[in-house]
Amino acid sequence: MKIIGTIIKAVLVAYLVIFAVINMQSVQITLFFGMTPLSMPMFLFTILVIFIGFIAGVLMMTGEKISASGHIKQLKKQLAEAGNEINRLKNIPLAENGPETAANAEKETGSAESGGADHNSAIKDALR
Repeated sequence: MKIIGTIIKAVLVAYLVIFAVINMQSVQITLFFGMTPLSMPMFLFTILVIFIGFIAGVLMMTGEKISASGHIKQLKKQLAEAGNEINRLKNIPLAENGPETAANAEKETGSAESGGADHNSAIKDALR
C-alpha cells in the first residue's frame, strides 16, 4: 500500500514540475484598484490560487463540523431525556383493581383520569 502512495506522490510532483516548465511566462496581477500590479510566473499564481481555495474549503468544513457536533450534543441530550422519561414511565406501578393503588398511580403520573382496570391493561399492553 505504501508503494501505491509513493507512486501517486511521484506522479503529482512530476506533473507539477512539467506544469511549471510549460507555464513559465510572467503574468501581472492587480489585487486592488490603484495598486501596482504584481508580476509572477503563471504556474506560481495557479498554485497559489489552488492553495487559497484549499484553505478556504478546510475552514468551511471546520465550521460545518463544529456546527454538526453542537447539533449532535443537543440530540444526545434529548435522547437521554427521552430514555429517562421512558424508564420513569416503565417504573410506574399499575393498579389491578384496588382504589388505593389507582389513586397512587394517578398522583405519581399527575393524571386526572381514573385508573380503571381497562385503562391499566391498555397501558401494560403499550409498554410491552
